[in-house]
Amino acid sequence: MSSYVMCIDSKIVEPFKGLTILRDYGVNQETEGQKVQVAFIRLAMPTNWTLLRRDYAETEPRYKQIIPYVVVRNGQEILSYRRPATHTDQRLASQRSIGFGGHMHEGENIAKCMKRELKEELGLENPDVKF
Repeated sequence: MSSYVMCIDSKIVEPFKGLTILRDYGVNQETEGQKVQVAFIRLAMPTNWTLLRRDYAETEPRYKQIIPYVVVRNGQEILSYRRPATHTDQRLASQRSIGFGGHMHEGENIAKCMKRELKEELGLENPDVKF
């Protein structure tokens, strides 16, 4: 039995490839900042999401899986961790990461998914999630 994940059509994502966000939510130029805002709005709209079987989504290039990613910060410190050498995705084995995240499930919005992942990964019961 396959699980289901939220996805978005690659055509919606394509115009925003290569955008670079710098510093604390700042961007490298004003026009790029506007593009980032438009991209976030389009990506965050549930009307642009599609629920697909995960095994199909993993192999179908038409869709990108929506995987909210959380960076845990305390002032200037950022929580990081090293993935285990036995990680199921060998590209990530023994690599350092600064974020926690996972696939969005049916009925979740981005904030709910982020809170669920922080509970699963770090045991946080009621995290203060900010965008």
